[in-house]
Amino acid sequence: MRMHLSRALTLGLTCSVALAGCSLQEVPNRPDSAAVAAEKKTAFLRSFVGKTVPAITLHASDDDCTETLTDNYLKLHLQGSHPANCWVNARINDVQDDALIGNISA
Repeated sequence: MRMHLSRALTLGLTCSVALAGCSLQEVPNRPDSAAVAAEKKTAFLRSFVGKTVPAITLHASDDDCTETLTDNYLKLHLQGSHPANCWVNARINDVQDDALIGNISA
């Protein structure tokens, strides 16, 4: 009888019962869950490049960029200095450091 130990434990068997008469298979290396999550987040953010999304301005920073949130709460760095608390349509140009980069859509 071949059964993964984790499957046996899920079925409520104790370790000694699960190991009795069973050969354990080596579990293949699984990618780090944090790395997988980071890859998926980046892929999701990249899916917005080239699109126009509604966003609300938060406040301007020192580097001629305005912090903004899209309508689904994604961080967006909007080029230029814009007043806070204004809805804008932003064209997404790039992704950097887990944030969208864009400018006001004409």
